[in-house]
Amino acid sequence: MTPYLYTKHNLMMMVSRWFLFSLMMISICSCNSLSEEVEKKMNNLQNKADSLDALINQEVEKVTNLDSLVNTEQQKVKQLDSLIQKTGSRVDSLAGSKVKQLEKWVR
Repeated sequence: MTPYLYTKHNLMMMVSRWFLFSLMMISICSCNSLSEEVEKKMNNLQNKADSLDALINQEVEKVTNLDSLVNTEQQKVKQLDSLIQKTGSRVDSLAGSKVKQLEKWVR
């Protein structure tokens, strides 16, 4: 009779157990590798999202500054328009008084 360790059935069991063990170790290592790769991709994606967010914030700030500048210029235009109207009224008044003086002088 052969010893317990050397039977064909036991050898097949040992080989299949080693095969299963090896397969499990490969699976665990590949899952770990895959997990690390996914984590790298997620970090890369987060970095890109942060960069895009910063770029959007810069552009929004530019638009806000431009809007403020437009409002400032609009106020200046209103003030200039008001000044032109006042000056025009004064010129009209002066011209009217001069015309009246000329009419008196001409008659």
